[in-house]
This record gives sequence, C-alpha cells and structure tokens, in this order.
Amino acid sequence: MTSEYLSERDRVDIAWVEYKNYDQESARTHQEVRYGANNKLLGTLDEVVDGKSTGLKMYVVKTDEDHYLVLFRGSEAPGKAGWQKDWLDNDVPIADKILSGSKGVTPQLRQASQCLNRVMSEHKSASFEVYGHSLGSMNAQYAIANAREPSRIRGAFMYEGPNIYSTLNKQQRETVARLNSRAHNYVDSKDSIALGFSDFLGSVGLVHNVCSKDTHDVTK
Repeated sequence: MTSEYLSERDRVDIAWVEYKNYDQESARTHQEVRYGANNKLLGTLDEVVDGKSTGLKMYVVKTDEDHYLVLFRGSEAPGKAGWQKDWLDNDVPIADKILSGSKGVTPQLRQASQCLNRVMSEHKSASFEVYGHSLGSMNAQYAIANAREPSRIRGAFMYEGPNIYSTLNKQQRETVARLNSRAHNYVDSKDSIALGFSDFLGSVGLVHNVCSKDTHDVTK
C-alpha cells in the first residue's frame, strides 16, 4: 500500500478498521487487513493491544517492510462490552479537564502513548502513521504528543474527537508543533463529541472542518 496516494475517503475507511474485531490469534497468524467498500488490501495484522484495565484497543498493521499503521479504537456504544471503561473512565474525565482547563489525562491515553513508543522502538527503521476516531482520536493525539521520535511519524489522521491540546504540558506542545503539518484533525462543529476546538485555542495537528448529516446519535 502506497500511503502517499490515498484519498480522503481511503483514510476515513482505514480509520474505521479500528472497529473490526481482531484478536491475539489474528495478530499471531498475521491476518490480512482490508478496508473500504472495495475490500482493498491494507496490510497484515502485526499486533493487537487489548488493555483490560484501561479499555485501550489498538491495532498495529504492517503495510510493507518499513511502514506500519497504528489504529486506536473509539468508544464502545453504551450497553456494549467495555463501554463503561470508555465513557465513564475516559470520555467524561477528559471532557471535564478540557472544559475546566486542567492538565493531565487518563490511564487509557497514557497507555496509548506508551504502546506507540514501544512499537516504534521495536521497529527502529520503520515509519508510522497513526489513526483514531472519537476516543481513539484522543489516544492518537496524546500518543503523538509524547512520541520520542516524532520525525518517524509520517502522518496522523484523527476524526471527531475532543481537542486535548489544553491538557498538554510545554514539552508535549513542542512535540505537537514539530508534527503539525503531518497531523490532521477532522471535526464537525455539529458533533458535540468534538469539543474544545476554537480559533483562539491550539490543537494537535491541522484542523479540518467538515460538514456531515446530523444522525442524532453521539456514538456515530
């Protein structure tokens, strides 16, 4: 897969791969990962992270010998397995920090950061792209803000998540600044989940405003 030639539609479809249900056996056998309506080949599954204590869900996909994609899964819909970890232990506390201007994040975001740095250290010659939607967007934002080698992150594509920039410290914001032209944050002002964005506030990556239909469903 040549990521330089991917369309915006392709990248959205790739982000939705994070909602597929892969397990450790899928990673052990390096299952093919496909995306989009045409079932295009993305690569092979290299790792599945299922953080039981934090709720983190992360997939690592190998697209070629020197390139990997890291995909962070968003919040589970209320009532589904794991939804309380996502909403009560992460979404609500982070929203409170954003609205109050407090620093710091939740254990899930910290684990996301640790996992990205670990995976990058295990594949020292490779470049990376990071994807995330909703809560997965917050995981992606925080992970790249803490990247020890941000120059190896080719791109980050984050969709419909809160803006966590206000929770970051000075060093994290400096890392974000180094990544700015390669990190992209797609948000719709009609979506109440994508809070904290303003012309007067910083952001993790370039902000792209999109216009979508109102589904009246905060999980979509």
